[in-house]
This record gives sequence, C-alpha cells and structure tokens, in this order.
Amino acid sequence: MVCQTIVISSLGRTGTLSLGQSASSIIENCYSAHELDVFNPQEPWNWWRRWRKGATPVALLDKLFARYSLGTLLVQRLAGKMSEHGAAGHIRNLRKQLYLDRPESVVLEANLQFAGVLDLVAQAFPGARCVYIVRDPRDWVLFWMNLAKGWYSSWDWRICLPNTSLRPSHLMDEQTQDHWRFLSRFDKLCWYWGAMNRSVLE
Repeated sequence: MVCQTIVISSLGRTGTLSLGQSASSIIENCYSAHELDVFNPQEPWNWWRRWRKGATPVALLDKLFARYSLGTLLVQRLAGKMSEHGAAGHIRNLRKQLYLDRPESVVLEANLQFAGVLDLVAQAFPGARCVYIVRDPRDWVLFWMNLAKGWYSSWDWRICLPNTSLRPSHLMDEQTQDHWRFLSRFDKLCWYWGAMNRSVLE
C-alpha cells in the first residue's frame, strides 16, 4: 500500500519533536518519526530508539557520503555538487523502506536534515506534502548560544569533516568566507539562520 507522506522540516528547535512524537495519536492511522538518522555521539542512549523506529544503522564514516546521510546530501546539494535528479534519487533510497508499503495510511517525518532538499521530496515520492517552519532568529540563535555543545561550538565534531557542516564556501559566499575564522559563534549562527532560510525559501 502507498502511504500519504508528510515531511516537516526546519532549522531545529521549532517544536517538531513534540509533533513527531504525538502525530500518531493526532492523525488517524499515522506512523510518525522524528529525525531518525540524526545520531548525536553525545546521546548514545537515543540510538536504539531511532533504529527501532526505522533508521538504518550506518557507520559514522558513512555519514560522509550523501547516499547514506540527509545532512551530507543537504550540504552537497546547496554547494552545487549534486544534481536535483541525483539528490531526489538518494532521498528515495534513504526513505523508501520507511515511506512505502507500511500498514498505516499516513507516514509523517519531522527532520531538520530535510531543510536543504525539501523541494525534492515530491520528486522522490510523488504526492508527498511538505511543511517548512521558520522560527524567529532572536529565539533560535539565543537557544543555541545557551547550549554550549551546539552548532559551531568547540564541541561541534562536524566541522572537522567535509560536507557535514554548512560553511560560506559551500554557498560561494566569498565575502563571509574571507572572515569566517574571525567570526564569533554568535555571528556564525546568525549567518547560518539567514543562509539556510534564504536557500530553502528560494
């Protein structure tokens, strides 16, 4: 049976966790999942729960390749290293087991890693519906500044790996790239909020 597919994305911290957890009780005959393939090394206790919901357990090194990781696919697509057709094909391969042939009539996934490829979901799964949520940047940046181990912090392991953390060079933003290493974490978070939302909404 082909399910109705709904994908909700944002830059995170927009209430998608609560929605993903409660959607199955709000929507009749609905299977819901939240950020299945977002594996935080600092939260290993959440890995088993994600695998049980349908995430594919892959090695950390596999996250460097777009065919295994929505996050890497997002960066490569925005950097122009991946065609729309190729990116849509990877999305289908990453999610066909979760979205197709389920007993439920509706599958809903909330996942921030879809942000940069949200417009391609309907190519991968015709008839899919997508929602994108934008949170006030003042609240969004403040949250991450108060979280010492978040994006662009000294704890952000992704910045050491290629194509896993968005940088100005990916978007051909030479002016910002020239000053990137001198920017504060606050500046980098503000840049990310603006750059990502502009890319998605365009």
